[in-house]
Amino acid sequence: GSGVIVRIYRGSGVIVRIYRGGGVIVRIYRGSGVIVRIYRGSGVIVRIYRGSGVIVRIYRGSGVIVRIYRGSGVIVRIYRGSGVIVRIYRGSGVIVRIYRG
Repeated sequence: GSGVIVRIYRGSGVIVRIYRGGGVIVRIYRGSGVIVRIYRGSGVIVRIYRGSGVIVRIYRGSGVIVRIYRGSGVIVRIYRGSGVIVRIYRGSGVIVRIYRG
């Protein structure tokens, strides 16, 4: 009775974990190595690509997408609609802003 609901979709290789109370939903796509975390209420979706070390954070409503490349220390922020892409190179102190269009 930890308050965790686990749903396994056989064949598809999808495992869904729902944490009651916390409002966190975790989807694990087996084989692909993709983990999706949905934080209910906050509208934040986190995608973790295992193996590649890429973490993608989507802030719903705001239209902000943040990509974190683990190991390289590169953070990419995409502001949807505005066409602004911000690249932060951690450690080097370099910030690159690209204004699309």
